[in-house]
Amino acid sequence: MKKLHAQSHMRAAFVYAANSCCHRKKVGCLIVKDGTPIAIGWNGTPSGEDNECEEDGVSKPSVIHAEDNALRKLIRSHESSVGAEVFVTLQPCSPCAEKLIDARVAKVYYAEPYVGSQGCGLSKLHERGIETELLEPE
Repeated sequence: MKKLHAQSHMRAAFVYAANSCCHRKKVGCLIVKDGTPIAIGWNGTPSGEDNECEEDGVSKPSVIHAEDNALRKLIRSHESSVGAEVFVTLQPCSPCAEKLIDARVAKVYYAEPYVGSQGCGLSKLHERGIETELLEPE
């Protein structure tokens, strides 16, 4: 993918991150296939819950991560993620990496490193042949 297009998609992921009601970290995700966006997501609570993502400064266990949110929307649209590229504002955690592996995406672009208790998912992605690239916003 051309760097200009990749940067545009990453900027869009940051725009979607602004939809998050989480206070500690707003994360956005855009899934692109054949140059066309096919799903968006941001971190937040499941439908029917209040929009408070944190309790005492810690994320609630029910919070859905941006990648998971985008993949759930993709499933509902009956669109395939096989071979897609993922643009996420924060490096995938280990559980999200597993979901991206199952979704058979081709590449994951991320803008910031992940620091958290769920561990970084890059090694899992690399083990399964999924390319990753740090793409800091311009």
